[in-house]
Amino acid sequence: MKGQLLKTRLNCKALALVVVLWIVMLLAVITATMIRSALLGDRVSLSSIDKAKCSFAVRAGVETAIAVLLSDENQTDTLLDDWAVNIADFNDIMIGDCAVTIDVTDEASKLNINTITAKQLMKFDEMTQEIADCVLDWRDEDSKQREQGAENEYYQQLQIAYQIRNAQFRTIRELLFVRGVNEELLFGEDINFNEKLDIAENDGEESLPLDNADSVLDKGWISLLSCHSLAPNENSDGEAKINIKSEDEKSLAKKLSISNAQAKWIKEKTGDKKFKKITDLIDDKSPKKAQKNKGKKDNNKSEILDLETFKSIVDRITVTDDSTIAGKVNINTASEKVLKILFDGETSLVEEVVRRREKEENGLTSLSELFDMKGMNVNKFKKVADHVCFRSSVYFVRCKARANATQMQYYCEAIIERKESNAEILYWYEGITN
Repeated sequence: MKGQLLKTRLNCKALALVVVLWIVMLLAVITATMIRSALLGDRVSLSSIDKAKCSFAVRAGVETAIAVLLSDENQTDTLLDDWAVNIADFNDIMIGDCAVTIDVTDEASKLNINTITAKQLMKFDEMTQEIADCVLDWRDEDSKQREQGAENEYYQQLQIAYQIRNAQFRTIRELLFVRGVNEELLFGEDINFNEKLDIAENDGEESLPLDNADSVLDKGWISLLSCHSLAPNENSDGEAKINIKSEDEKSLAKKLSISNAQAKWIKEKTGDKKFKKITDLIDDKSPKKAQKNKGKKDNNKSEILDLETFKSIVDRITVTDDSTIAGKVNINTASEKVLKILFDGETSLVEEVVRRREKEENGLTSLSELFDMKGMNVNKFKKVADHVCFRSSVYFVRCKARANATQMQYYCEAIIERKESNAEILYWYEGITN
C-alpha cells in the first residue's frame, strides 16, 4: 500500500514537472514572440522614420536645384552652367541623416514628342513606321487612322481597354500606352537612370534589364524626348521679341532699324496665308545685301529683305506674342544624337555646333551665329532655325536619397518651370526604389 502511494506521488510530481516545463516553454515562446514583435516593430518604426526623412531630403534636394536655376542670370543655357556641373553641391550632400544626389537636365535638350515630325521619329533607333504612325495618331485631335497607325477602336478592343488621348502627351511615360512602344524601347538599359553602365546593364540575359552586353549604355528613347520643353520668346539681351505679324510698318521700321520699304515688304509677306515662321522671309534667291536706295523714304514701294539685314534682325523677331514657345531644342545642351536628328543627319554641322559651344563659355547665343556657321546655307538654315533656342525655361530634376540607418533608397523626379523670379512644379513623383 505504501509503495503504491509512493508511486502515485512520484507520478503526480512528474506530471507537475511536465506541466511546469510546458508552462516555461510557453512563456519562453511568448517572450520570444514579444521580443521579436518588439524588434520588428522597431524596424518598421525605423523604416517609417527613414522614409519620412528621405522624403523631406529629396524635397530639400529639389529646392536646392531650384535655387541654383534661379541664380543663373546668363541669357544662354549651356552644359557649363552651375546647374549642369555643380558637383560639390549636387553629389552625396548630407541632408539630415540622408545622403542626397541631385541631377538636373534641360528639357529643351530633347526633342518634344508633341511637336516632333514623322521624319524625325523615323531616325530613332529601332523605330518602325507602325510605331511612328501610332505615336502621331495618339497625339493628333482627329480619329482618322494613319496607314499603319491605331485609333480608339484598337485600344478599346484590348483586354484592358482604355481611351486614346487624341491630344498632346502629358508625360513621356504615356508613350507606353501607344501600340508598339514597350519599356525596353522607352527606357533602354539605364533602368536606374544614373547614366552609368552598371553590371546588371551589361550582362546580357543574366539579369534584368535584358541587354546586349556591348559595354555601351543604351539610354532609350526617354533620353531623347520631352513633352515639357519651353523656350522664352526673348532675344539674347533677355528682351521680348518683336512680333512682325502684329506690328505695323512704321513701328517695324523704327524698332528694327530697317527702311520703310523693307518694313512694307515684311508686312506684305506676313499677310500671305502661306507665311508661318520667320524663316519664310528668306530663300535661296534672297539678295545678299540691301539695295542702294536703302534708307530713302519711299512709303509706296516695298523692298525685298536681303540676307544681311535678315541676319541683323533675326534674333529680335517672332510671329507670336506668347512669352514661351514649346518644342524648341537648345543646341547648347542637346546631345549629339539629338543634334543629328535635328540637323537631318548633317554630321559636319553637328560637329561645328559642338565645337563652337565647347569653345565659348556662353555657347552659341544667336541665330545669326548659326547662320554664319561653316557649312551652313539658306536652305539648311530654314530647316532648323525655327526649331532651335539657346535658353530654356523647363528642367527635369532627379533626386536620390539614401538613409544612413537602414540604407533605404528613395527617389524623386520633378519637372520645374523656371520663371523670372520663381519656379513652378509641373510634375512630381517620389517613392522607395531599389
